Amino acid sequence: MANLYTPQAIWGRELRHYRKGAGLTQGELSQKIHFSESLISGVETGQLPASLEFAETCDEALGTGGALHRLLDWRKGQVFPSWFGPWREGAGGYCPSGL
Repeated sequence: MANLYTPQAIWGRELRHYRKGAGLTQGELSQKIHFSESLISGVETGQLPASLEFAETCDEALGTGGALHRLLDWRKGQVFPSWFGPWREGAGGYCPSGL
């Protein structure tokens, strides 16, 4: 299960909020934006990251005024990919490149 408090998971909950506010199921949103229902589900649960294209397409379909795209700004401050933290912790803190 994804950590509920990561920026990625919080972003997914915002997507779900806007989708439900528009009265759409994941399947209906999938048909409108031409992204798979499984991708939408994965993003909403915080298990998959959203791309800029995905965010912009959702903004347009859901009439958010660009909110979802702006909410991806948290990634600008991220130095390492999201998978790096768990990998580094699993390696006992050892990182051969000294990162």
